Amino acid sequence: MSKKVTITFNGKNIEAEEGANVLQVAKDNGINIAHYCYHEGLSIAGVCRLCMVKVNGNPKPVPSCNLTVQDGMTVDSESEDIKEIVRWGLQFHLANHPLDCPICDQAGECVLQESYMEYGAYDSNMTENKVQKKKVVDLGPTIMLDKERCILCTRCTRFTSEVTKTHDLGIFERGNRSEIGTYDNKPFENDYSVNTVDICPVGALTSKDFRFKQRVWYTRTSPSVCIKCSTGCNTEVSHNKRGAFRIKPRKNEDVNGLWMCDKGRTAYQWLNSVDRYLHGFTVNGTEKKHLSTAEARSMLKTHLSQEPKTGWLISPQHTVEEYEALFGYLKSSGVPNESVYLWYDWASGFEDFDGLLIRGDKSPNSKGLAKVAQKFGYAFDVDRMPSLKAKAFSQWVIVAPENMEPHTGLEKLIKGFDANSSIWLGSTRLPDEQLETCLKLLIPTFNYAEKSGTYINFANKAQTIKPFRTPNAQTEDLVELFTFLASVE
Repeated sequence: MSKKVTITFNGKNIEAEEGANVLQVAKDNGINIAHYCYHEGLSIAGVCRLCMVKVNGNPKPVPSCNLTVQDGMTVDSESEDIKEIVRWGLQFHLANHPLDCPICDQAGECVLQESYMEYGAYDSNMTENKVQKKKVVDLGPTIMLDKERCILCTRCTRFTSEVTKTHDLGIFERGNRSEIGTYDNKPFENDYSVNTVDICPVGALTSKDFRFKQRVWYTRTSPSVCIKCSTGCNTEVSHNKRGAFRIKPRKNEDVNGLWMCDKGRTAYQWLNSVDRYLHGFTVNGTEKKHLSTAEARSMLKTHLSQEPKTGWLISPQHTVEEYEALFGYLKSSGVPNESVYLWYDWASGFEDFDGLLIRGDKSPNSKGLAKVAQKFGYAFDVDRMPSLKAKAFSQWVIVAPENMEPHTGLEKLIKGFDANSSIWLGSTRLPDEQLETCLKLLIPTFNYAEKSGTYINFANKAQTIKPFRTPNAQTEDLVELFTFLASVE
């Protein structure tokens, strides 16, 4: 067990773990120390020389990123001579930095801007012309690089060396011509590449997906959980009234640490209205008729009562609370175990793991589904998705995935249904409008941005989600829907 010690930081007593990093202790206690190269998830580089502090017993200022806490230590980061050191350091960092803040995608969350406003606001002493470097460099499928903006903090190169261990990025050339890049201009592509954008302290690395889509001050962030695999990474979603625009990792040492994969960042795309159903409808032949929520509920209840031979295909992407309502209804209606199937979604093995975060199970709540199903006496394994078993049932109720990927078996599966025979409960659009002719009824449901509930990840850790957007009036809460179906009129 680590030992707690007391240090004095800018005249205030702070309790910290002995041996902890001084800069991290400052950050954890709301004390701002200018820095660029330090990151708690990476090794110490000590190249930016901005995080200088005075420490009792040391004759000269020292970098706080490479300093550990000791009992009785006195640290000062606010004296005038320390601020002067930071101002001089900023001048060197800005010596070749372009003045393109108005068009920079990092504007509004750039620590270079923040440090200048706090420590700088000076007239530059530099008289030499800025060194010109390449702008708009295409590094690969996800990342754009502006070499002029890069301050060579080495965060990105350390990430690819220490976290992904893919060694994609390096520093090339010497002196003021030094720049980051890939060897022999090979594309920078790995499953975690966009984390380098998150940790870039300036606008040198930008995400192609988010680039120029929205200014950060027009968005707000809400905590959530990634629905792309059973790791259940903690996330922050940037959104406003126009939609969601990006997903970034949220720190949780017990789940994903500081990172997330690139695939998980695309989950926001299914939150936007263009990719989802907003109104229920019934299909007669090829003709669709829109339904109100009350009409859709009533039609669903009627169909289920008239078609006792119904198959249920259930996605493991919903919440524990939704499964409680669903299986409670199935149990009360006498639906047998052999009528209930699992919609699985993985391209490789269910138990596959890349050693960092990505898992073969591509759903956030497979464990929660299995737990609730067992509670109500239902059991099925990961192979219980029908291929073309539709003929065994007069109709199917499909409790659809929320982030439905292009699925090799999806079109074949649904086209195996009789025309106008199946019921679709889900928020995501079918990939082919012609597939809608296989439906009898579609009821749009809340997606994970609009509901409260619980996911249980691969390690049996329960994590809660909360709504951060008001659902469309015509979409349905699955908990309320199955509670309605189970009610006796």
